[in-house]
Amino acid sequence: MKRLTLTLFCTLIAFSTLSVRTFADEKGPNATTQPIPPSDKPSSVQTLQVAGQLAAWARSAHDPVGLAIAARVLASDPPQTMNNPNKSAGPSAPTSDAKPAVMDVTPQGLIAEAKQMAGDDKDSLATISQIESKLPAARGHPGGAIMDRDVLAPGGSVTYTIAFVGGQPMEVVVFAPAPGLVEWHVYDENGNEIQSQLSDHFVSMPQWTGPFRVVLTNPTSGYVPYTFATN
Repeated sequence: MKRLTLTLFCTLIAFSTLSVRTFADEKGPNATTQPIPPSDKPSSVQTLQVAGQLAAWARSAHDPVGLAIAARVLASDPPQTMNNPNKSAGPSAPTSDAKPAVMDVTPQGLIAEAKQMAGDDKDSLATISQIESKLPAARGHPGGAIMDRDVLAPGGSVTYTIAFVGGQPMEVVVFAPAPGLVEWHVYDENGNEIQSQLSDHFVSMPQWTGPFRVVLTNPTSGYVPYTFATN
């Protein structure tokens, strides 16, 4: 009887310690310091990132064929549009500038932009048409990237709140027509800043399942169209 009582007592102590430890852990940053295992193929979020970077370069270099190649990259693993994204906008500076349209982050949109940029350049148009003819059929897959497209007002911000599963990689990508136009931060449910950067891609591994806030800010004096995507 004494042995049973002692066993039960030790079990309760162990359970209590585990509970306290778990509670304490969930007050710290919800991110592991362990490296994310490498993959032998790019994720859907990384594919979108590469396409966005290539499109931004093509626009700055005025290279219509580069835009068509970006369309080809995107068509290999196209993202899906978020259903009812959980986001809230912050205050912004007043401006008289006209609000631009959202970014057309689709293979067809990039091809159309490439043709418009090419103008009367027959060689470029022929290459674009050849790339277009070989685009795979539009598709998506469960677990692939989901995206939201919008426009940030001058000095404005928007916050996305998304739940990620503990022990599973979380990926976020943010890009604009040119690098550095959108600043963004990632916070866990306890307000700990997990990431602060101007680059366009972030990957981490939450320790437990919980909500994260991704805050996008426009530090410029003009409107900035952007694309936000996650896995």
